[in-house]
Amino acid sequence: MTVEDQQAVREAGRAIRAGDEVDARLWPGYADRDQLREQLENYARDAIEAGREADYLAETDLAPFDAALVGINDDIEDRIERMSVSHDQLLAAAEAAKGLAPAERHQIRAVLADVEAGVDEDYELPELMWVDERSKAQLDTDRSHQQGAGLAETFCREAMQVIADGKTQPSNAHTQTLEGVLSTVGDNLYSVASGSVDDAHRTQFVKDRTELGRALTAAGVYDETKADIRELVDTRARQAGKLGRGAVEREQRWKTRTTEILARRDDARAQQHAARTARPRSTKTCATRVDRSAQTTSPAPTGARTAARRHYTPGVER
Repeated sequence: MTVEDQQAVREAGRAIRAGDEVDARLWPGYADRDQLREQLENYARDAIEAGREADYLAETDLAPFDAALVGINDDIEDRIERMSVSHDQLLAAAEAAKGLAPAERHQIRAVLADVEAGVDEDYELPELMWVDERSKAQLDTDRSHQQGAGLAETFCREAMQVIADGKTQPSNAHTQTLEGVLSTVGDNLYSVASGSVDDAHRTQFVKDRTELGRALTAAGVYDETKADIRELVDTRARQAGKLGRGAVEREQRWKTRTTEILARRDDARAQQHAARTARPRSTKTCATRVDRSAQTTSPAPTGARTAARRHYTPGVER
């Protein structure tokens, strides 16, 4: 945020603490990208539901009584009204909202065109809707979380399969306990893979792994199966660590990039401010010359002028 933006936030905070009513829209007219994305997602979701209902009405032979109730005992009318309002608001944002890049305006219009053309039930918004640095960094973070979630889910599924393929089958009660403990280990793998690679998470992982070993013993799982589970845990842990280190590196690069961008922006603004506020220097280096044509005194006699020239030496100040 600029210095002016920060000051606006401080003033709003002071007003809130004082109990005054504050307009949360500190910068009216500027686009809220998170809100626009949510509105686009809701618009697409409504369009999918509307298409599903239209297909049902077209393919189903409704009784006259049921057909007469269409649009009365449902939210079709509310959805159509909601979609109409959202469409106009989104289109207005694409045309006139402040703070959006040309590519972002085009992206909004393209999504609206896609939805109007008809979308499938698995339709999703473009992965990168916005071109600002924060959105790009958030996308990187989301990808790290998705990788971590996939790793944790795979681990839990594989571990339960190893137990099921073992020589002994735990009871239902022990199975539920094992699922809970494995889920806890999976949560830790997710955290590490998402970038939490500090000592506290490593310590917690060791505790969770130890607890898993106790649960396997209590469930009567053979040593051979326990060794397979332990190897699986260690393998997934190494993968989680590798993913986590990459996530941390990417996060740090984004922080560095953002800091550099803000520094360049602030420097440019400081230079512009200095240029606007600097007093212009005068181009005059001597007193205004007297307009001799306006003098009324008579010129000196010729003799006096000649004497003055004889006593003057060029380059020497008198």
